[in-house]
Amino acid sequence: MPFLSAIEGQFAFGRNVPQSSFTPPSNLQIWLDAGSNSSYPGSGTVWSNLVTSNAGSYWYTLSNGPASVSTIVYNGTLNRTLTFDGVNDYATPNISLLSLAQTNNWNETREYWLYWPGAPGCLTMESGSVTPGPPDSAWYDAQIGLSNRNLAYAVWADMTAKVVTTNLASNTWNHIVFQYSKSSNLMMGYVNGTRLYSNASVPRTTPDSAGYGYFPILMAGAVTNFGYGSASYLQASLGIYRWYNQIISGDQISSNFNSEKGRFGV
Repeated sequence: MPFLSAIEGQFAFGRNVPQSSFTPPSNLQIWLDAGSNSSYPGSGTVWSNLVTSNAGSYWYTLSNGPASVSTIVYNGTLNRTLTFDGVNDYATPNISLLSLAQTNNWNETREYWLYWPGAPGCLTMESGSVTPGPPDSAWYDAQIGLSNRNLAYAVWADMTAKVVTTNLASNTWNHIVFQYSKSSNLMMGYVNGTRLYSNASVPRTTPDSAGYGYFPILMAGAVTNFGYGSASYLQASLGIYRWYNQIISGDQISSNFNSEKGRFGV
């Protein structure tokens, strides 16, 4: 946890882990929260899903650490996050999300609360293996990269960087949202509740054929990358990750950001 002391130095310690005021919509499939004992109790390799209907089927597993637990405080309240080392730490779903992705024609939204100290890295790579395995062990590609102050997205097979912003703040918490709709070739990017990027001409190839699965892997870099830090493992803290098999509205994204920004001191 190379930057934990820098975070601790900014905030005094508090007493209890806060409850999120976020209200989950019906199309939310995975909800991981490092500050919830029900999602992560503070040790172990299982990061549990808070979506009641899917909790017994889908969760994430922490590898090569697991990621270190970071304790920080905002507004007098203790918050717990998971810190990934940027060397070999990553998190992957326990089973393929392929059937969930296919249900709504490959419309998906990924939502993150991320503390990023500025080193280049990949926030999410995609693996098309049938069963969960290490990054780059099967069909794979990087999809979200951070470098300097750039936040960039890409999808297979159009691996040209789509730059969401050139002004992403480091050493603070950011609410980052990735959206893609295969039916309309639409890619969108949001930071802190505001849409900063929209492109309706981004083609996508999906692992729909027999013998493939779908694993959005967190914090691991990919050999198949588009630059902008996407080849490297990401050194950062992740407080919340959510995955929806739908394009949620801009109003919903703004509401999510506003309901939780106090918890992350934004």
